[in-house]
Amino acid sequence: HRDLHSFPTRRSSVLEPGYPGRFGVWEVYNPHHRNPLTGGPGLWGVKLHPDVHHCRLDDPLYEPVWELGLPVLAHGQTDSPWSDPARFAAVATRHPDVPLLLGHSGLWPYGFAYAARTVAGHPNLFLETCGSKMTGRWIARLASMVGAERVVFGTDSCFLDLRVGLGRVALAPLDDADRALIQGGNLARILGARLSSPVLDRKSVV
Repeated sequence: HRDLHSFPTRRSSVLEPGYPGRFGVWEVYNPHHRNPLTGGPGLWGVKLHPDVHHCRLDDPLYEPVWELGLPVLAHGQTDSPWSDPARFAAVATRHPDVPLLLGHSGLWPYGFAYAARTVAGHPNLFLETCGSKMTGRWIARLASMVGAERVVFGTDSCFLDLRVGLGRVALAPLDDADRALIQGGNLARILGARLSSPVLDRKSVV
């Protein structure tokens, strides 16, 4: 699993210079290989997949990632020993300045509300919407539970059709202001200057 998502990352790295602010890179970190995270053009954040790497999100092996202070998107899966929302809450408590996106909002519909309740008390935690089980109505429910400013649109590309993920948000029972936040406003706020910075001077994780 060392090269998980390496092709999409390379593709983004090629596209980003021609479309600054439109394509960003989330570098994958393998806690067992401790692959370097060197930053570079278009870096938006770090992607973690605790279930693939069989490493709990709150394991000390991830500490070098949190020390960078970059936004982190991690696979989240209710009842997983590796990525249950409770592990996100534990990390958020230890690292309150790190923006942490709970991927899939817990993945399973029976866990969506649980994920929302879990992140509610941690302002640096966000619910990300991608996944084949997510619906427009659930997106609206999550927004009502934690606030639209804590819900971030995602697609799970290239596994799922981009159009379906976008349609869920576009047709969700939301007002225009909340829809705009979820579709891009929240992520723009999280990324801040990273959207326009050509190169980030970040130390490497080794």
